[in-house]
Amino acid sequence: MLTLIGCGYSLKGQGTFLPEHIKKVAIPEFKNNTPRFELERIITEKVRELFLSRGDFEIVSTESEADAVLKGVITGYFTNPKSVDAEGRATSYNIKINLDVSFKDLVNDKVLFEDKNYIANQEYQLSSTDENFLDQEEFAIEAAADELAESLVSAILEGF
Repeated sequence: MLTLIGCGYSLKGQGTFLPEHIKKVAIPEFKNNTPRFELERIITEKVRELFLSRGDFEIVSTESEADAVLKGVITGYFTNPKSVDAEGRATSYNIKINLDVSFKDLVNDKVLFEDKNYIANQEYQLSSTDENFLDQEEFAIEAAADELAESLVSAILEGF
């Protein structure tokens, strides 16, 4: 147990490995290079909300007000059938979202986190009703954005 304490082990969601001077963070809306409408809004909101809930940070509007900036570009959005029914119709799909993200300390002009191919995956089912199939893609996008925000903010704050 003492070895774990000595190596910097900490519980998920506890503390941060960011420099202490970072208190104000700018998170401009992510750029969307995909045809998927509103993906940038959904992902940016989830990341902002999680950043606020996970640390003692203020989210500011502009980089000139900030100590650090988190920028993202959504570079890919893919849906692929995962399973089919007896008639050959897709019954579940997998969503894959690719991002190019960077978190930069503006005070020291240093990139603290960068990943040109950050990926989130989410599976969703197509459920049938009496009249037609109800597409669950919107719910899957929300779930994928939640997962993406959680893993991204954890990677930045916890130094992984």
